Amino acid sequence: MRSRSNPSASVALLWMCLAVAAPAAAQVAREPGGPFGALVRADESLNPREALTPLTDVRASLLPGVDGAWNDLVLDQGDWNAFVDSRNGRIESAEGTGIPWIPGTGNRLRKEDLGLAGKDVVGLEVLERIARTFIV
Repeated sequence: MRSRSNPSASVALLWMCLAVAAPAAAQVAREPGGPFGALVRADESLNPREALTPLTDVRASLLPGVDGAWNDLVLDQGDWNAFVDSRNGRIESAEGTGIPWIPGTGNRLRKEDLGLAGKDVVGLEVLERIARTFIV
């Protein structure tokens, strides 16, 4: 017995292929300085500026808890820099050196301090635990 194809299924498949391909063909990059360049309007409110300010510039206006925590970090770890988000008054990013995560020749951290006595390798689960503890 010979199988016959369903013409309506073939037509539906063809329409689906065309429907998927049509939007891809319509996406064309705008040419710089092209004929429609003068019609382009950019709304600056759609591109919010970063509101980062060096910590040293806004130190007096920090919340007491933020300022105290920063003082503790600097006292414990040394010279660090930070940027504050002026929209909420919190530290957005900080950078510096001196906080060891894993035991090594450049620090006094021991495997026992991390609960790794007897293990040779610091695995991903240990690094994740350290990172989560550090963030909180």
